[in-house]
Amino acid sequence: MLKQSKTAVLNELSKILTRVHLDDVSVQILGTEQLSNIWFEASEIDEDDVDLSIDGDSICADIHQLGGRISGHSWKKVLFGEEVFDFDVDIRKGGISLTLWF
Repeated sequence: MLKQSKTAVLNELSKILTRVHLDDVSVQILGTEQLSNIWFEASEIDEDDVDLSIDGDSICADIHQLGGRISGHSWKKVLFGEEVFDFDVDIRKGGISLTLWF
């Protein structure tokens, strides 16, 4: 039954991970770097990239070969002003692992 449902779960994962807004983050790197307006866009998810299992009354999807793009905005107060920039990071397929429960 789980094998038959894998296609439906993959379709839902593709919709969910098309564009995901992530929480703002503060990182300590020679001061406090404020990262905001962070978005993740997943690359295509193949059937071999996902393992499905049942955990109680939930379906667990382990994605082992995820990739995509993270973009956002950075702000940091520095000695003589502020450092402000936008960023885009491409992550090769296989660079992220993710577990979701449905």
